[in-house]
This record gives sequence, structure tokens and C-alpha cells, in this order.
Amino acid sequence: MSSDINTANLKSKDVKMLQEVLVSCGYKGKMSANPGREFMVAARLIIRLFHQGLREPVQLANALRRNFGSSQKGADVINFSGPHRDAVPEVTPPERRAH
Repeated sequence: MSSDINTANLKSKDVKMLQEVLVSCGYKGKMSANPGREFMVAARLIIRLFHQGLREPVQLANALRRNFGSSQKGADVINFSGPHRDAVPEVTPPERRAH
């Protein structure tokens, strides 16, 4: 098992977002440094999920918490810039749209 986390096929903005998800869930370390085992397992999980199409930071954070719990007491809210999914009519379920 290698001690490196393969981020070669990720864009830098994606690596930054994944790093922010890990930090928000209480994991310390960097994907490019020599992280601890707990961080590596969590990073590998969200990288795999990202490659499988799970791209929303909140969904990735929820997957981390579902699989491992929180590494330590982290922030309960993840703030990321960009449009909220409720702001996009094609994504928002009809029952949640404001009339």
C-alpha cells in the first residue's frame, strides 16, 4: 500500500475542494504531503467517490461521516461558493420550488 494519494488526474480546483471537505470533517493533513493513515483512508474514499461522479462537497462530507464518523469535532456547516442547487430550476425538485 503506497503512502501517496494519487491526485494526478484531478484538476487543482478539485483537489482544493476535496481538501476543504476533509478539513471541514475534522481531518488534518495535506493530500500532497505525507498524511497519517486516517487522513489517507478518508482522502482515498472521497477521491474514489469524486471519480464515480459524486461532486457536491456536502455529499462528499456526508459520505465521510457515514463511513467513518467525524475525525474530530469539525464544523457542522460547509460553505462553498457557487450557485445553490435550489437556484437551478432543472435540479430543484418541483415540490421544493418556491412559487
